[in-house]
Amino acid sequence: MTCPSGLTWKHPFADYAAAALYPTFTPFACSRSLNANAGRTGAQPYRATRADPPTRRTPNVGRGTIYCRASMKNTCTATADAEKSIMVAFVTGTSSGFGAAIARRFAKNGMRVVATARRIEKLTPLKQEFGDLILPVALDVRDRLQVESIVAGLPAEFSVIDVLVNNAGLSLNLEPAYKVPIEDWETMVDTNIKGLLYCTRLILPGMVARGRGHVVNIGSVAAMYAYPGGNVYGATKAFVKQFSHNLRADLLGTAVRVTDIEPGLAETEFSVVRFKGDEQRAASIYKGTQPLTADDIADAVHWVVTRPAHVNIDTISMMPVCQAFSPLAIYRQ
Repeated sequence: MTCPSGLTWKHPFADYAAAALYPTFTPFACSRSLNANAGRTGAQPYRATRADPPTRRTPNVGRGTIYCRASMKNTCTATADAEKSIMVAFVTGTSSGFGAAIARRFAKNGMRVVATARRIEKLTPLKQEFGDLILPVALDVRDRLQVESIVAGLPAEFSVIDVLVNNAGLSLNLEPAYKVPIEDWETMVDTNIKGLLYCTRLILPGMVARGRGHVVNIGSVAAMYAYPGGNVYGATKAFVKQFSHNLRADLLGTAVRVTDIEPGLAETEFSVVRFKGDEQRAASIYKGTQPLTADDIADAVHWVVTRPAHVNIDTISMMPVCQAFSPLAIYRQ
């Protein structure tokens, strides 16, 4: 089948009828599909055939079983085919908190998970619980050469990455900008920005080449809402937000999806790290509240990854009920 003049060939699942409304470039671009043009040309709507990329996920997606990779068929019955079709996720920062919960959620639903962390000994429980579905990897995302080596050296059954979750990140200090050690800023930039860039740049080309994949970046509501002491941390998460949107722009016309998930107040090791081991001070942040949990974030990640292939969740901003917006601060003499 040939593509009508002026149109970009897209898989049937990219059938956006509204695309016909945008014959030229607009700020919200849409790669036009064959079906989008059918109404204007009188052509018959395009119908998927057995030879076409499958468009449906298995009926129990979101109910305990992750869907098959690219095929997303209900025909993954033969053992060999089923083994090849098991999806693979590459998750950074899985030693605790969000990352551990995300890795556990994926593995629980049948995905293989490359679980990376600087503290590899913390990955033992995941490995013991899920066995061969978990590949524990010692990785410091700040080290570009190490990231390159790990991605290039993955065993065959973990090498075709379907989902990248850029979760590794941290906040250090809550002091005003003029008091924070510059080393804390450098660590946040190296981890939250450069580490995310390294993993994305090394894994994304394979997704584009295969015509499938999903990049999930863990951001923060701090990307939009400034607060005292958030200085560089908030700025790094603003980068994550904008980088995610720009990735979407670059990937238009491919089947690769990108999502930025922005949690608010969530109780993990985050504050313990921020206050450099001061557990009492960290606990005070959550006193009298019911914050989000790591499982809440894992649930959101699982949900966006298991949407139908034509659906891209651009951003999820989520806060506990006990957290909300407040007026701008005013200094009074």
